[in-house]
Amino acid sequence: MLELAAMGCRRQSIVLFIFNFSRGAGSERAAATLANYLAGAGYDVAVLSICGDNTSFYDIDDRVELHTLFSHEIIDNRRDMARVLKALRQFYSLRTIDLVIDVFAGLSLYTNAVKRHFSFKNITWEHFSLGNETPVSRLARFCAVHFSDQLVVLTKADLSGYCRRYARSAVRVKAIYNASPYNCEIPLPFSDRKKVVLAIGRLTRVKRFDRILKVWSALEGNHSDWTLRIAGDGELRDALRAECAELGLRHVSFLGQVLKLEDEYREASIIVSTSESEALPMNLIEALSFGVPAVTLDYQTGPREILQQGVSGFIAEGETVDDQMNAMTERLDKLMSDNTLLSSMMASAAQGAKAFSLDEIGGQWLSLIHELLNDDTAN
Repeated sequence: MLELAAMGCRRQSIVLFIFNFSRGAGSERAAATLANYLAGAGYDVAVLSICGDNTSFYDIDDRVELHTLFSHEIIDNRRDMARVLKALRQFYSLRTIDLVIDVFAGLSLYTNAVKRHFSFKNITWEHFSLGNETPVSRLARFCAVHFSDQLVVLTKADLSGYCRRYARSAVRVKAIYNASPYNCEIPLPFSDRKKVVLAIGRLTRVKRFDRILKVWSALEGNHSDWTLRIAGDGELRDALRAECAELGLRHVSFLGQVLKLEDEYREASIIVSTSESEALPMNLIEALSFGVPAVTLDYQTGPREILQQGVSGFIAEGETVDDQMNAMTERLDKLMSDNTLLSSMMASAAQGAKAFSLDEIGGQWLSLIHELLNDDTAN
């Protein structure tokens, strides 16, 4: 990795602009990983939140500065837009900034509204899939494609969608996967792991943990030596616990929000995902680093670019969600019953992690940033 500080030039300054960096979700995880990597590459890096408590849920390099425009306030993007724009202009006017990275397309509405007053370049880094759209997000994506210097999306599937929708401006769009924050490890053999199926995410409707509870209710009787562990917290925690009791499930553990997920990955044998939609599920990427194969529903983007079907995991296929859930039940039952197959998939999962390593993904970001900051033709 090229250390820019050793080149005898001014350290270039990068700001990652995010809504609330203190939250413990996937986009904040990806932003922390990128911020740490760029700081290690010799850039001056800051993370600027609109609101929050000016902390990071995830480990952050001491060289990364944290700033918040409105600490401990509840900010509404529509109601408070004028206040945010004023605070943003003030923040940028006090600093020399070379690049702003918007973490979500929605924030490009702010950045593109103020950047005409400044000389920095900007990248919009969209974390939602193109199919997950509202009128506001469609406007934000239009703005990002036409006025940001670069739009980065998370999957090749989304890149194709943007190219079809915005053919003339497709040159501004690039796909870069999120990196795993973990080094690729030699996976522990199945004999040294626990019989644990792991599910990770915020306990919200879109993650649909109720689906995995229904799947588990069909499996638990035949696999009483296995445990389902759910890591995460959210507004549906009590409802999911109640559903668990109603289904009579005895081998389900709710862990709450877990800071050191690596300990869970090292012990788990399988990871599952039953979300309604994901852009690029971080938990599946992170699990590969520990040789944990996945069984996941077949949502629009993500799993097919992470997993090799039948090799590093199973994508439960079917015309309807019910068909997919039945397929998931069958695939999980097969893996939980066949130690040889599970061990083979663990080895393949570890091999699949290389495409999402920090060196691989970080190198793509460095190339993009270097090209952008040295391109005088960009807006």
